[in-house]
Amino acid sequence: MAPAEYQSSTSHSLSLHEPLRVHREGERRFAVRGTPGDCVAVAAGHLMREAPPELVLSGINRGANLGTEMVSRTDPRELDYHWLRLNRGPRDDAPDSETASLRAGHVTVTPLKFERTHDTARARLAQKLAG
Repeated sequence: MAPAEYQSSTSHSLSLHEPLRVHREGERRFAVRGTPGDCVAVAAGHLMREAPPELVLSGINRGANLGTEMVSRTDPRELDYHWLRLNRGPRDDAPDSETASLRAGHVTVTPLKFERTHDTARARLAQKLAG
């Protein structure tokens, strides 16, 4: 299952105002007009309900995702706006870095969890609010 259109930088977003339509693209290949999060929800909750996946790989992009992009868009008032992504200066990469692995032609995987709460910061805030 994959989004029908390019969906970089959509994070964990879900579609709320448009119906999700699943299109068969081949044997065991489907596309959804929605976000990557929509794809996981539809695949795990409907298409694979009887045998849910043990592992979900998401966020697979064309090219490297190394913060070197500039995104240009037009808002509803037809005004252009731009998002600049941080681009670090030249430096040698550690042999075990993601960038070095990509330059060597490897695929990189970053394990993430759905819960994005920063537990240490939350504990500090709770402590300050309590005292």
